[in-house]
Amino acid sequence: MEIDKVSKFILNRLKNGLTNESNLLHELNKAKLNTILMKSNMSIERFYSDVIFTEKERGSLLCNLLFHCSNPDLVLNNINWKDFEIIVSSAFDYSGYSTLHNYRIKTENKSNIEIDVIAFKFPFLFLIDCKYHKKSPPSYYSKAAVLQKKRLDYLIEVFPEIYSDLITRLGLPVRNVVKLIALVVSWKNVPIKISDGVPIVPLFKLSSFLKEIDEFEDEIYKFSFSISYSTSAIS
Repeated sequence: MEIDKVSKFILNRLKNGLTNESNLLHELNKAKLNTILMKSNMSIERFYSDVIFTEKERGSLLCNLLFHCSNPDLVLNNINWKDFEIIVSSAFDYSGYSTLHNYRIKTENKSNIEIDVIAFKFPFLFLIDCKYHKKSPPSYYSKAAVLQKKRLDYLIEVFPEIYSDLITRLGLPVRNVVKLIALVVSWKNVPIKISDGVPIVPLFKLSSFLKEIDEFEDEIYKFSFSISYSTSAIS
């Protein structure tokens, strides 16, 4: 099966810049394109200009394309792991979360690490590992869950050094309890599972997982904390 014309057109625009392929779009396809642009909060004029889209614009376009195209798997096969991370970040944006992409934690006394996406909407603060792998054994995601759990434990250790940055950039509340949760998001459309206390959630079930997270809380490994300005620490 071939990728549909609208999906191909948008992907080419993102990869290669402005092209003249719009002349080949049927009126019905143009209507579909306009719908995706509207849901992405992008004007037709900007899409057809020669600007380089911001990461947020790119993520919004790809996210809406996936949820409105005829074959999402074909679209996913035509992107790379960097785009997948941006899509996951945008999916959290659409669910009302504040997000940070490729968040690097640099400390004086410990190793530096990078977290694909951090997402916050009170009371949940997610540390997300985005897994875009077309062929992987079943154990792959379980191992990813173990590593993501270790990253969460690491963040707890260094939190006094980064809390002010997260307050500024994500709007973390002071003196309110926040629940820190490790999460793995996969592009493979498989059932949601909890591995070693870490949820493994496919992209297309992420929205429902976030809405129903209370049902999973007892199984999830999490750390609840509140921030105190006076002590510059968590409790």
